[in-house]
Amino acid sequence: MIVILLILVVLLSAVIYNRYVSVPCVPCMEKSEIRNADVVIVDIRDYQDSAKDPIAGSLTIPTAYLKRYSAEIPKKALYIVSTDSLEKNLGIRYLHKNGYKVVGYTVTDCSCS
Repeated sequence: MIVILLILVVLLSAVIYNRYVSVPCVPCMEKSEIRNADVVIVDIRDYQDSAKDPIAGSLTIPTAYLKRYSAEIPKKALYIVSTDSLEKNLGIRYLHKNGYKVVGYTVTDCSCS
């Protein structure tokens, strides 16, 4: 019984960590701070949100579709645009796990300061 409880606690801790703890070494940046032409902007917001506030030159792939369409993302440095921190954390962790380098992010619901 204690072993099962311990396993459940570990699994729950992993889920909470992946969703709510920010990814280290990926700074919050304003879109105006991106000066490198080799950086690809990936908009991981839902289609409804990204259509209301489009970002010119960005690649729009919502978080729910990252697994399906990750082959379309070039293997360059990435800059992530998300709606909230949960979406940002899940997206960046998935991209890191699949060999992408994320150099920064913006959360549209709040500012970096």
